[in-house]
Amino acid sequence: MSVSVQLIDSRGRSNYISIILSDTVGNKKKELKQENGVWTYDGGVLKNEKTFGSYEISNNEIIITSLNLEGGIKDMTILK
Repeated sequence: MSVSVQLIDSRGRSNYISIILSDTVGNKKKELKQENGVWTYDGGVLKNEKTFGSYEISNNEIIITSLNLEGGIKDMTILK
């Protein structure tokens, strides 16, 4: 089964895409050339190996996308 979801990036731009609930998050990110991106839904990070259906995502849901890697600042010298 497929549903339409809204992807919103860190700049507020939105795009509707169709996802197949049995497909993995990682496969869709790869298809959209966002392999290193972080996608969040309902306050949690979507894991690449899990399916969209395992998150109980339904039609017209919102997924926040970021092209940044998960985690914090790695080089603390920039804070000084």
